[in-house]
Amino acid sequence: MNKKDRSKKGIKAVVDTSVIVSSLLGSPSAAPAKVLRAMLEGAFQAYTSKQALEELYNTLLSEKIAELLGGKIEIAALTYILVNSKAKIVKPRKRIKICRDPDDDKYLEIAYQAKADYIVTLDKDLLDLRDKNKQAEINGHKAKILTPKEFLQTLKLGQKT
Repeated sequence: MNKKDRSKKGIKAVVDTSVIVSSLLGSPSAAPAKVLRAMLEGAFQAYTSKQALEELYNTLLSEKIAELLGGKIEIAALTYILVNSKAKIVKPRKRIKICRDPDDDKYLEIAYQAKADYIVTLDKDLLDLRDKNKQAEINGHKAKILTPKEFLQTLKLGQKT
């Protein structure tokens, strides 16, 4: 099954800031970089919100990230532009307060609004929400919360849920 076939299956995912930042700072062959590449190639439909994009922008263009990238801030800026152009922006209408870290609730709100199948994250607060099936219930909507490596396995199998 090629990448175009997989995107036709309608896989919907929310990729959080931790994965995108890790894709820039880690190895190009590591799982976070592969998830970002899959997003940009259309292997799945990514969803975000204005609030999540704002967090991504502020994080990617921070002094700390610029320093870690050896001053190559244009790499971070280009990544932001590409993510912004590929992800569908939703406007969450329902406030969700489930996560230990209230800042992470925005990803649950996006998943709920988009009826996303997956939340892809490296954030322990989000990963701790999942049950034995790696799912979390968000106001009646179930979404799997996966690490980048787990999500890549799902993409390879061409599964939706």
